[in-house]
Amino acid sequence: MPLTAAGESFSQPQFNAAGDVLYAIRKRWATDYVSTRLARLPWPSRSGAEIVTGQWDRVIGGYAIAPGGQSIYLDAADDGFQQVFKMPAAGGMPEPMVKMERGAYRGVVPIAGGLVAIHETALQPPEIVRLGSPHRPLTRFNADRLENIDAPAPIHFRFTAGNGKRIHNVLFRPAGFDPGKKYPIITLIHGGPAAMSTDEFSYSAFWFHPHLLASPGYVVLVTNYTGSIGFGEPFAYSVEKDVLRGPAQELLDAIREAASRFDFIDATRQAAVGGSYGGYLVNWLNGHTDQFKCIVCHVGPFNNESQYGTNDGGIDRETRMGGPIWEGGGQWNDQNPFRYVQNFKTPMLVSHGERDFRVPLNEGLANFKLLQRRKIPSRFIVFPDEGHLFGNGENARLYWEEVRAWLARFL
Repeated sequence: MPLTAAGESFSQPQFNAAGDVLYAIRKRWATDYVSTRLARLPWPSRSGAEIVTGQWDRVIGGYAIAPGGQSIYLDAADDGFQQVFKMPAAGGMPEPMVKMERGAYRGVVPIAGGLVAIHETALQPPEIVRLGSPHRPLTRFNADRLENIDAPAPIHFRFTAGNGKRIHNVLFRPAGFDPGKKYPIITLIHGGPAAMSTDEFSYSAFWFHPHLLASPGYVVLVTNYTGSIGFGEPFAYSVEKDVLRGPAQELLDAIREAASRFDFIDATRQAAVGGSYGGYLVNWLNGHTDQFKCIVCHVGPFNNESQYGTNDGGIDRETRMGGPIWEGGGQWNDQNPFRYVQNFKTPMLVSHGERDFRVPLNEGLANFKLLQRRKIPSRFIVFPDEGHLFGNGENARLYWEEVRAWLARFL
């Protein structure tokens, strides 16, 4: 017998200690963005799910029930950090438990006399810590390997973009950083768009590790443009009616803001790097600005029509773009990188997995073909055994060598 209504998805069910309440995370999809709420179901009455987080509109990663059953602990994306929250089990507004300055917390678990969680930073892979001010590491699996790595702490900053929105950014500086020197700047664009760039570790070539990208002598800027999670559902949802133009302008505004704030940035040497939706954005940027010395596009959509016709997506794409694809209205043509190829000028490295069903190989092929036709310096790399997310370590190593060589050639 169904316990919840049709049209809703629930995950991570847990009973409280008394066994009279079942909790779960309710998910509702709105195109690319997932709305999450914590729900409780009285047991065994089966009277339906009651939302206990109210209108709190952050994406919940996980949760744990306190042993006494009076409180619930959550981790969620919020304001540029993956944070830990506490709330009454009966319902209420979650409150942050830790003042965030570095890294991200996940998987909070109550133990005797306190809480433990997983903590990571862009430099430090995940480790188990005991929460506190400051937290106390309980594992040090990577401490010896990290001890001699020079990776300056990232700088978080916010500014008001030209469209009036407050935009969060994180700036990563290279090893051997000298504030008296000038460094090229790379804008590193996250995919999704329903994701959040923050100070956390990345294993995948798909997401690009910011310290690794910065290490040859670059400043790396990550910007949580419209569509990113952690800044409220209206901020995330609004990308659906402006899929490229608005976010792209916010990225350009962010570069300008960073260059005005930090004297060590050389704004005459810029590059753009992005994967998936980030690749979609760099393709758009190539048709709308020539300020970059080079671009890296990884598994990026290039032509709205061909991607929709061959990928694994559904009819929700038509809702986002403003109507059926055969009508050609809405954003199908207006916000389509392919329609602006005549403006492409910037050298581009294009890479793709042959088994990619989200952004099929034809997108990379078409992009590279037209870059060549336009006589723009370009290079195309295909990984026959990879899909949308790279999983092979040797492929990732080779890919990083190609990316670093491309950036060095133009920066």
